[in-house]
Amino acid sequence: MGRRGPKSKPVELQLAAGTYRADRHGTVTVRPEVPDAPEWLDEAGCGEWKRLVEDLAELGVLCQIDQTALGMCCMAFSDWLSARAAVAESGWTATTEKGSVYQHPNVGIMNKASERWLRLARELGLTPSARCGMHKLEGSKPDGQQVRTRKRA
Repeated sequence: MGRRGPKSKPVELQLAAGTYRADRHGTVTVRPEVPDAPEWLDEAGCGEWKRLVEDLAELGVLCQIDQTALGMCCMAFSDWLSARAAVAESGWTATTEKGSVYQHPNVGIMNKASERWLRLARELGLTPSARCGMHKLEGSKPDGQQVRTRKRA
């Protein structure tokens, strides 16, 4: 059986929202650091990576271990763009040889990619509801000078 209740927020997001309590957190520490884009990202994914990393680094909520999750979020965005372009070219529906109309397969690909992006975006604090009440952390530096605490798994 899975965990009950809402998912835990990273300590950085709790600090930004003003809801952090030291008595509820472990002592695992990570250094704020801007990870390099994964090699497997395509051009559109790399563009999204650059856009997101700039904002997340400024908030001080990004570290090296977030590379894969952020990369997968950027990949989902790239997949969505590709599927959206295909839908724009071929249309939302297709027709069988017998004349039946059905949803074009690229529409399903586009929808799944947007679901993947949204799921990962919530984890990374990229949606309005995930950012609700956040403000910039004072003294957070992405160059690794400050050590932050993360909740123990």
